[in-house]
Amino acid sequence: MKNLITFSIIIFIISCSQRSQREKTSVISSVKNRNFPIKNGLFPIKEYGKWGYINSKGETIIKCEYDLAKSFSEGLAAILDEQKGWGFIDTTGKIIIEPKYPYVGEFSDGICNVRYRKEANIVNAYIKTNDSIAFISKYEKNISPFVDGRATVTINNEVCVIDKTGKIVFNTHCPTGGGWPPQDGVIRVWTRTGRWVKEGLSEVWTGDSTKYYNKNGELFLKMEEKHDN
Repeated sequence: MKNLITFSIIIFIISCSQRSQREKTSVISSVKNRNFPIKNGLFPIKEYGKWGYINSKGETIIKCEYDLAKSFSEGLAAILDEQKGWGFIDTTGKIIIEPKYPYVGEFSDGICNVRYRKEANIVNAYIKTNDSIAFISKYEKNISPFVDGRATVTINNEVCVIDKTGKIVFNTHCPTGGGWPPQDGVIRVWTRTGRWVKEGLSEVWTGDSTKYYNKNGELFLKMEEKHDN
């Protein structure tokens, strides 16, 4: 009986090891095929029920000891301790921000969206890489990642642009585009008020427009949309 139990344990260990290797091989294959987020050269991997990080060669760089792990962004990755919450580590595995948050996003332009409990309330805030508060957010809908000190957010169905203190820099007065980060210093928003109108024997869609602003709120291009049915 003892021999049978020992044999069963050995088979179980081998099976777990083979499964772990298959998971690791799958991740490496995805990395090589560019189907996996490549950030800071490290990739989350699950092994024996815990998460850690490997490089593109499949070498374990940060051992699997977390309950969940996200991809790296700006040199930091969110890791979960189910007993404490979310925190952040650097690419060496050093804990930079202690696990304590019930929710975290990812760092963008040096700040990150988090939620934490304060008495009976949940506070929605942005923190810096040193875990200090950048600002307490009152915005809940369609907040984009920050780029060059700006992010877009939808307020009362209008897209506004905010800075890294949470202050509104300008209002575009357009309903669509909130949640899309600026690209190369340009904020793109658009209307959704178009309609079909008769022009001779055909119908033409008209009334929609796309606007392009710089980060200071200066409109430098407006394009009207018009096309046949």
